[in-house]
Amino acid sequence: MLPISIVESESMRELLALLKPGYQLPCRQTMSDRLDRQKVAVTDKVTEELVAVLHISITTDIWTSLSNEAYLSFTASYINPT
Repeated sequence: MLPISIVESESMRELLALLKPGYQLPCRQTMSDRLDRQKVAVTDKVTEELVAVLHISITTDIWTSLSNEAYLSFTASYINPT
């Protein structure tokens, strides 16, 4: 639950240097670009799969954690025809 800018944090760089010396941590823009590409790839794959589905069951739920954080879940279930 941390922002992408965590990669610019000195403490994050120190931690990774300790865990894997020599690892070059990507910059914030690189991480954003990678996440954007991954989102497009996942969206395309899900869209392609859902085109062949005849019926979908959708459920939702809303709850609040003990620390008063609100959560919303959305689930779509289907049987893959292939």
